[in-house]
Amino acid sequence: MELAKIIGTVVATRKHHSLEGTRLCIIQPLDYDMQEVDVPIVAVDTESKAGYGEIVFTVTGGDAAVVSERGPMPVDVAIVGIVHSLTVSEKVAK
Repeated sequence: MELAKIIGTVVATRKHHSLEGTRLCIIQPLDYDMQEVDVPIVAVDTESKAGYGEIVFTVTGGDAAVVSERGPMPVDVAIVGIVHSLTVSEKVAK
């Protein structure tokens, strides 16, 4: 799972039938220090619950294609959760 921030939405007049009722979001990948990584990408929000500016968990590849209860979808990135709080602890080497 990776972290990302929702920075926009995509409006599609036509999309694959398996994506009907889902939202397409533009997300900015983040590292665990909440710093931007790489370039923004498009992800599907199958539950349409995440909002603009929220930090979300995403999955990619084959995992993204099967996150919906409605069946497989032709996607590379899917939003699977909303982050409400995050704590990162460092391991101390002995």
